[in-house]
Amino acid sequence: MIEKIGTNKGSITNGKIYTSIDYAFYLSQAADEGLYDIEADKSFTALIEEIKHPENAELKIPSLIRADLRPYQEVGFEWLSSLAKYYLGGILADDMGLGKTLQAITYMANTWKKNKNATFIVVCPSSLLYNWQDEIENFCPEMSVVMIFG
Repeated sequence: MIEKIGTNKGSITNGKIYTSIDYAFYLSQAADEGLYDIEADKSFTALIEEIKHPENAELKIPSLIRADLRPYQEVGFEWLSSLAKYYLGGILADDMGLGKTLQAITYMANTWKKNKNATFIVVCPSSLLYNWQDEIENFCPEMSVVMIFG
């Protein structure tokens, strides 16, 4: 297990292993499958639960957003927010037309509402640049957009 989670024996203190948060899901799955007997503390359990069940985060859609999100879009926003809380990244990979752009903009607006200095970079094909600009201006006109291309 020590090899699989990218740590060394020096990372074990008083029977506890300290490793990167990236391995939390591996350890959780391994424990669920009975591969290891793991005694997790509250913070570990909270991390796993929050990422697996983002709908329980009870985040409010920021008032800056000028749209009604569908329930699955709210869960997507909550999931992105939960990942960010733990400094993890993720990808929204739904089918086209289900509102991934709005979910991302909602996450950005929520973060920007808390910290007006927050900045975001959207990397997309050049054919979508103006779409992103339009979507941000429509759904959250308080945020400014600068496009860099060429």
